Amino acid sequence: MFIINRAQAPLGEAVNPEEPKDIIEADAGEPAELRIPWYQPSEFEARLVHGRLASILAEDPSINEPMYHVIPMIAAARRLTILIAREKAGKSTFIAYCAACFSAGKSILGSPAFRPGRVLWVGLEEPVGDAVSRFLRIGATLSNVNVIDRLQGSTAVAQIVEEMKAFRPALVVIDSLSVLARTRGLSEKSEEGWTEMMTALRHAAQDIGAAVVVLHHARKSDGEYRGSTAIGAAADQLVTMERDKEEMIRRFTSMGRWQIPDFSTRFDMESGTFTLMDQNTEPWVGDDDSASRMLQQLHEHPGTKKTALCEMIGGNAARMRALVDSLLASGQIEKRPDGGLAVAGTGQGPAAVAVKVRAA
Repeated sequence: MFIINRAQAPLGEAVNPEEPKDIIEADAGEPAELRIPWYQPSEFEARLVHGRLASILAEDPSINEPMYHVIPMIAAARRLTILIAREKAGKSTFIAYCAACFSAGKSILGSPAFRPGRVLWVGLEEPVGDAVSRFLRIGATLSNVNVIDRLQGSTAVAQIVEEMKAFRPALVVIDSLSVLARTRGLSEKSEEGWTEMMTALRHAAQDIGAAVVVLHHARKSDGEYRGSTAIGAAADQLVTMERDKEEMIRRFTSMGRWQIPDFSTRFDMESGTFTLMDQNTEPWVGDDDSASRMLQQLHEHPGTKKTALCEMIGGNAARMRALVDSLLASGQIEKRPDGGLAVAGTGQGPAAVAVKVRAA
């Protein structure tokens, strides 16, 4: 196992984006305390959920919290996403860009900037030096990135889960499912063992609270994912990435538990970054002015419901709803138990941490 600078700022302290980004060190011990709004340490232990709905909700109110999108249109907290693409289509490069941006609190695909979060990168297909170079190039905050470059035998999934419990990432990337399966002696031509492994990954996402993204290869014949049907059955979201006839463009389609519009990205080889391409002449989320106006409205009218807030801002309704979701995901606003919204860290909502809010 290889660790990239595992130290982490404590609760309430921002990670310094100017810290040296060329320090590689071995695991130096237990990580410092850090809480992220969508999970708490008490949720690390897997538990059997059963009983009447009222009892379940009373025991764990967070079970009814809104979905937090850690990577817009790709990955959400407590959910398992399978990112499917042909070999050498750039899926590792794309998800590494998203992970690097998340670790540094940068905008991802045009979304508002996020609060920096921890990333566990399980890179089983490439030399660890390639992963390090990529994260350095994109500008990741290395203190927020933990890299594992190999796993051992039948306990491979258990090793990932234990590292998730110890490091407490908000985002976990496994590259790739095929290599992970081989460490457990599974064959893509057989159904045996796949349900157990995929269920274990999904339960890890649910119990620990992280967004888990697993990269997997597509079939040459039809572009669908290779192997057992248990792969798709266990996943919350299947995202397919395809090459466009223009070399630097990738097109994405999704199928799963939540609706995601088809979208395309353009890769800049020099900077290693991806940008969201124009979708029907309108961006997926609102611009900075719309976000600032939302924050201002909630400063003045805390408790405003989502629909009413979107109507106050005006413009394309779908874009405004997506912008609200992005502000929730980034921790800039919070949702009250009654469904009303409030700016985070102002005492107007049930904030778990103090979050710095951009000036309106």
